[in-house]
Amino acid sequence: MLTSPYVDITFFDCCRCVLQMSTTSILVNASFMVSVGDQFYRTTVPSEDHSGVVNQTDPSWYKKYYNVYTGAGNQIPWYLVLGNHDYGKYTTGQRTVAKAQIDHTKIDTRWNMPDHNFTKTVVVPGSGGKHMEFVFIDTPRLSPSEASGTDADYGVSATLQAAMSAAHLTWIQQTLAASTATWLIVVGHYQGIVSYSRST
Repeated sequence: MLTSPYVDITFFDCCRCVLQMSTTSILVNASFMVSVGDQFYRTTVPSEDHSGVVNQTDPSWYKKYYNVYTGAGNQIPWYLVLGNHDYGKYTTGQRTVAKAQIDHTKIDTRWNMPDHNFTKTVVVPGSGGKHMEFVFIDTPRLSPSEASGTDADYGVSATLQAAMSAAHLTWIQQTLAASTATWLIVVGHYQGIVSYSRST
């Protein structure tokens, strides 16, 4: 199943969405979830909330994850990438840390984000042993001007931004070229190609 768990809608709509996720997961016998980023998005009351998480004891882990995705169908492994709001910061100025979500992989078997970029290969049921490879990428690091945690405010110079983007792009190109999977799926927060303008 594919999801982006951030919620900036009414609590009622959130509950319906989460319930449907669990129901559908059970119905299709899903083996894992894929989240495309913005796991911890601020609510409509900025003074009381923040995007991202600061550390492993940040209240958002329970407020926006553990106490939300409680249905049986949501207890399968989650594979996640970082979105620009996962690089956010407290409205009070306290910085959130994207690496806190990566480190959470070590203490929660359901949460899987071992690095900024990583892969997962699965055997497709009923395919005669054919494989599908998921390539999870950190798109905010490819476009650092879009994510506050990768910009000059966080001490990331333009030179370092360029080097960071280049390193990630090289990893992606090499990983895609080396794949022998029958099906190859790239998972990221930002689209690779868009046909619309974000300006209003």
